[in-house]
Amino acid sequence: MDSETLIYATSVAIRQPDDANLCSTVDLMDRSTAELAIKALEAERQKIDSAIQELRSLVKDDRAEAEPVRRSRISPAGLKRISEASKRRWANARKAQALAAQPARTKKKSAASPRPVRKKGGLTPEGRARLAEAIRQRNIARAAAKKTAAKVG
Repeated sequence: MDSETLIYATSVAIRQPDDANLCSTVDLMDRSTAELAIKALEAERQKIDSAIQELRSLVKDDRAEAEPVRRSRISPAGLKRISEASKRRWANARKAQALAAQPARTKKKSAASPRPVRKKGGLTPEGRARLAEAIRQRNIARAAAKKTAAKVG
């Protein structure tokens, strides 16, 4: 028997276990024939394994061999600063929320001493004149600086 016949006989015995011809197939294959079939199959497996190994060496996965990516870590001092800042932020938020929840205080108006209402903000004519003069002086200084830069450059 050649190796193909042995493989076929083995496959018949394996694939058809409930078949009535199983006994006759087993009778055809004596012990030495079965051992030869096993050796042939193991040789095939060895060839397949070496082919797989060769293919794997051709198709290297560079990422598997590369050094793993290191994640940056925060120092304990940095973590402490972040924690303290977070606590301050939340304390301020709670304080603001508590102040918003309280009713607004109103001063009692006393009729005895009325204060004159004073207009806030705005620019007086005197202040406007001072600003205009300052802008003029600044523009004169800029023009002089440009002239000197043009002469030098």
